Amino acid sequence: MNHQHPNSAAALAGHNARIAALKSIRRDFPTEADCQAIKSLLRKKHGLVAIAAAIQAPDWEAVRDAAAEMGLLMKSACGEWVTPKNPAAVAEPRHPPKRRACMACGRRFLSEGPHHRLCGSCRHESQRLSPYAL
Repeated sequence: MNHQHPNSAAALAGHNARIAALKSIRRDFPTEADCQAIKSLLRKKHGLVAIAAAIQAPDWEAVRDAAAEMGLLMKSACGEWVTPKNPAAVAEPRHPPKRRACMACGRRFLSEGPHHRLCGSCRHESQRLSPYAL
């Protein structure tokens, strides 16, 4: 396995890039304009990734969370996100979604339960980190 030493220049550059990426996350998401755009684009059957790119959202999970808060998406009995008109949307989740602050960056996001404490951006970023990263 080829791990970088924690004090190497490459490790420091990677750490600085991750910090810069976290600082660039929109803290004001979702605004009223974002909510209107999400509603409109979901009605036109756009996917969450495409909507996130179109409105410059932090990530597709932030779009999903905003749509769920507006009642445009919900979890089905098998745990998939669906529109409320979808026949699969019949069961209540065991832990209703709740707004929480991310333990890493502090951004508020829709948590799926007590086990879900990192926002999507930080969760994806933490999975990419080296075990030696600060």
